[in-house]
Amino acid sequence: MQINADAAAEARRLVFAGFPASCWAFALRVWLAMLLALYVSFWLELESPSSSALTVAILALPTRGQGMEKAGYRLLATGIGVAASIAIASMFSQTDGLLLAVLGIWVGLCVYVVGMLDGNRAYAASLCCTTVALIAIQQIDNPLRVFPTGIARGAAIGIGVLAVALVNEVLAAPDYHPVLASRLEALRRRVLDFAQGADRGEASYVPIAAGLLHDIAALRPEIASLATESSNGSARTAAARSVLVDLVSALSLARMLAALSVASVAARDDPHHGRSALMTICRTYLRSDIDRKNADVRRSLNALHDGRYPSHAWRAPLYRSRRIAAESGARAAIYFALGAGFFMLAGWPATELCLSLVAVITGLGSTSPEPRSFTMTAMMATPIACVLAGVLKYLVFNAYPSSNCWRSVLRPSSSALRC
Repeated sequence: MQINADAAAEARRLVFAGFPASCWAFALRVWLAMLLALYVSFWLELESPSSSALTVAILALPTRGQGMEKAGYRLLATGIGVAASIAIASMFSQTDGLLLAVLGIWVGLCVYVVGMLDGNRAYAASLCCTTVALIAIQQIDNPLRVFPTGIARGAAIGIGVLAVALVNEVLAAPDYHPVLASRLEALRRRVLDFAQGADRGEASYVPIAAGLLHDIAALRPEIASLATESSNGSARTAAARSVLVDLVSALSLARMLAALSVASVAARDDPHHGRSALMTICRTYLRSDIDRKNADVRRSLNALHDGRYPSHAWRAPLYRSRRIAAESGARAAIYFALGAGFFMLAGWPATELCLSLVAVITGLGSTSPEPRSFTMTAMMATPIACVLAGVLKYLVFNAYPSSNCWRSVLRPSSSALRC
């Protein structure tokens, strides 16, 4: 373990053109995976090879565990989205208004599930909405194309996932548990510093405790990625989760110690010495309990480094408000229904494309902490993307004699000779 840590530190010290060697290795892995995915997609003559390259870009994460966990959820969500698209198109393709209502309900249901989950699980729920948007809604006027489009998209995403997994395995992508362990260690030191400051009676402990709790809870979805990292990933996940729970417990004890320290200042002027003595006893007990929790955190960190189960495995339940999630889902369904009604009344020539864009923005925005800001950013980025796409199509691609030359290079034939 020490040898691997020294090697990782040595790799970080190597700098080329202002970037460390680990960044260049990461860029090389992404480039090779994208080339491999595009080559296989063109060789298999898939309908949308760009989906495989886009999958590689989405799964471009610097460590193996993070990429594999997101890849698994992307495959699962794509399968669910394709199945839902086929089911919706087969049952409601001839119902007009009812079809739009069912699509709106599906969008709202996906947003509701996003509100009840976190991390890559929430991403998978939003991807179910995006998949239906790109398959069922874009083919709303041609339901017979839903099945082949869904199969082609699923195949392209599968090729992208396999390309990322193969390149990461061959080029030995780094593990994530050393990075996570260092972040947990830094949080442990911050909690101890907060406890020492609370014992001294320092003021403004409430915002510091809130910031610490936010930083600790933010690591919960990242811990789940350790399970797909290696054969002992489940043990490392249990150890990291135990560290997380013990840190929250130590922070709670430190907050109680801070409150007692403030109360002890007022108790010094109390004529009854019993209250001051009780405060002293409570503070001594809290100090010893914080030290005990710190020892538990150290043991769990050692288990995380060694890849073994901790002595005490804790659960880290996730709290979500069903009411807030239901309100978000209802708003998403209403947004989609309003957009569908507007485009139908206006007779928009590209209604299916615009509706799919509404569903995609709604689904992806539900995973953002600020959906309104995400929507505004998407609205500003869309015309810029249209301009860049026009430049690429009419000024770059038209410079070649045939748009099929790239396919012909990958698939030699007589057309390749003409190119």
